[in-house]
Amino acid sequence: MSSSHGSTHCETGLCTDEEVPFGIMGIDTFGQAIFGNMIALGRLFRLIDIGISHVELEKILPKSCIKDDMGAIQLGYDLSLYED
Repeated sequence: MSSSHGSTHCETGLCTDEEVPFGIMGIDTFGQAIFGNMIALGRLFRLIDIGISHVELEKILPKSCIKDDMGAIQLGYDLSLYED
């Protein structure tokens, strides 16, 4: 992926035309924009066809906000922006 003059060019074949306001979704749903990262991670898992294993993710995520992190990942995974 490369960027030129404000546009992004994808060379991997995984890029889409979707524009998702992950930060805004994080604020609206969890009260903080930082959760947009986890929402985006969930979306990425869906796009590259990786199933979400709550058990495995819970092993690596910080314990302090595991419930919200898992909720954000699930939210991103469940997004229906176009036919996957």
